[in-house]
Amino acid sequence: MNKIKLKTEEYISLYAELAERRLEAFEFAEYRQEEGVDVFVKDTNGDIIHSEWASDQFVEECNVIEEILELHGIIQE
Repeated sequence: MNKIKLKTEEYISLYAELAERRLEAFEFAEYRQEEGVDVFVKDTNGDIIHSEWASDQFVEECNVIEEILELHGIIQE
């Protein structure tokens, strides 16, 4: 199988955007892993960030996506 090599920035952007879609789907479905804790929360500076449980889900999803990309010959340079 021919490998598709992406620049590191493009590769990270691809898997991060795909993982972010999962969190957006959670938000759309109003899914909460912890009662009363949304996917996206405001930090002390007023910035919107992932809640702690959503950050864990994001990292797990990134790992799964990287495995899928590799299985399909998409790798980073």
